[in-house]
Amino acid sequence: MLTSMRLLQAATNTGWDFADASWGGGTHGGANFGAVTTNSDRPGIAFKSDGTKMYRSFGSLVYEYSLGTAWKQSTATFTQSKTLSGTAGTLYGMAFKSDGTKLYVLASPPSSDPYLEEYSLSSAWDVSTAGTRAAYLDLSAQITKAADLVFKPDGTLFWVTDDKDSTVTNSEIFEYTLGSAWATISTASAGNSVTMGACCMDGITANVAGTRMYVLSSTGLNRYLAQHTLTSGWDLSTVNTSSSGTTYLMNQNNSITTYSGLDMKTDDTVVFTATSKNNSLESKYNGGGWSLKMTSASDITTMSFDSPSSKYIAPLPSMSGNDVELTGPFFKSDGSKMYLGSQSGDGFSNTGGYLYEFNLGTAWDSSTASSLVTTKDLTAQGAYMKSLFFKPDGAKLFTLASTAESGGTRGVFEYDLSGAWDASTATYNSNTKDLSSEFYYIYGFWFKPDGTKMYVSGATVSGANDTRLSEYNLSSAWDVSTASLNQTVDTSDSSHKVNAGYISFKPTGKIMYRMNFADISQFSLTTAWDISTISSTASTSYLLETPYEYERGFYIRPSGKSFYVSARGAGNDGDRAVWQYGL
Repeated sequence: MLTSMRLLQAATNTGWDFADASWGGGTHGGANFGAVTTNSDRPGIAFKSDGTKMYRSFGSLVYEYSLGTAWKQSTATFTQSKTLSGTAGTLYGMAFKSDGTKLYVLASPPSSDPYLEEYSLSSAWDVSTAGTRAAYLDLSAQITKAADLVFKPDGTLFWVTDDKDSTVTNSEIFEYTLGSAWATISTASAGNSVTMGACCMDGITANVAGTRMYVLSSTGLNRYLAQHTLTSGWDLSTVNTSSSGTTYLMNQNNSITTYSGLDMKTDDTVVFTATSKNNSLESKYNGGGWSLKMTSASDITTMSFDSPSSKYIAPLPSMSGNDVELTGPFFKSDGSKMYLGSQSGDGFSNTGGYLYEFNLGTAWDSSTASSLVTTKDLTAQGAYMKSLFFKPDGAKLFTLASTAESGGTRGVFEYDLSGAWDASTATYNSNTKDLSSEFYYIYGFWFKPDGTKMYVSGATVSGANDTRLSEYNLSSAWDVSTASLNQTVDTSDSSHKVNAGYISFKPTGKIMYRMNFADISQFSLTTAWDISTISSTASTSYLLETPYEYERGFYIRPSGKSFYVSARGAGNDGDRAVWQYGL
């Protein structure tokens, strides 16, 4: 298995405010659109024919977004939502008539049969003008679990996927014909069908000519987008059910992100899918979206998750399997070096606990990271290196580490560097703050700029849901052996949204930032560096949406104009990545 690290960057903005956070994503890329209710919600997705509006269906609502740049999901702004009058159950896939005057949604009422519902819009492409249900088509004679649909552009036929269930690999696609273009949906007749030999077909779309069909499917925890050829356009009976050599791996061996619903840009170069990503610490699923670009129209072999820039670095030593996760990152004060750590995956054989140093060709531009400069073995203090921090002059390194994913010996460890910012010279000086009696899980830590205070976020011995943020005073600056607990904030109460996660502070001490694997939120402190004055709710949050799954650390540039997120990639065969965002 290839194990490498991908570095990507985005533009910058004003600084220190995550309300301004952005990730360039090229012309396309990832985006986020708030929270879906549960993992069972499978959002549908559709676009206005000119790409200036996007629509998503999940739960019982249809959501409408305006796009600042046509076909670019990351420029989406929520406009309005609509509860459809005829629906008593959950909405899945959706589609529009080519002129935007009709809306079609797949609905599955509780303990009832799947339906395709039709709504008229008195104002084209404006979901708020959808009237009562104009017609519906009972699909139960053919379909067990309707997931998504796609219409032929002339409105004379459509296809519907039957997802069936997650334990079988005989998902089917059914073709329905209409007597005339865009005729009332209740008049549709079932026609051809095909068994695809795949599981969990949660999405379908096609190119304009109908000669290429794209479906979402799964094998175990692996999610794929597959391309199938039709020898006769829009004739389902001519589809090649084999997708050998024409699949795109969405993610690997992972259940955090689900994908559902597909749509396609009208020039056949981009496939869009909706996502829902597990935000386990806040018990919700973040709704997002992917845009997958093909450099050659209707050719999945040229597909990629489009990004502004990327660079692969040779496989990292001591990181030979996709169960080792990337932590950090941290940067030299002038932005000329980047540092990363690693942690073991619980129950796997590969070992974390290593420190990696890279030179950057351009300061603060992670895409210019050179080949690996130094690998430093710090496993003696714990193979689970959760976070790292350097003293501002580069003379000391601190790690938050443990000997096990949960439990074990946990603490902050201090190292002296005989050469400032040179990781190869790091030596453990035996100064430690043992946190084993205070935390069962540890996530993130941070220091006040003068080294007199330290902050740790994690979960207590009574369980992962009993989370706390702790503040320590250091009687001798930058000597963690002199750290004593000053105060804690219990963040386990359901009304308190600080929760546990990777943390950072603005240099003024008036704002704390927390990443909890799915989003980064910022919290105000009325008194600088005093966590007893931290707000219980975030002033703003930014939901992370990248092709990678396991975000395990973040760093905000001292100017506040960009931030960096480390992650282990599930969708790119175990790649490790640092994603750069603007503020």
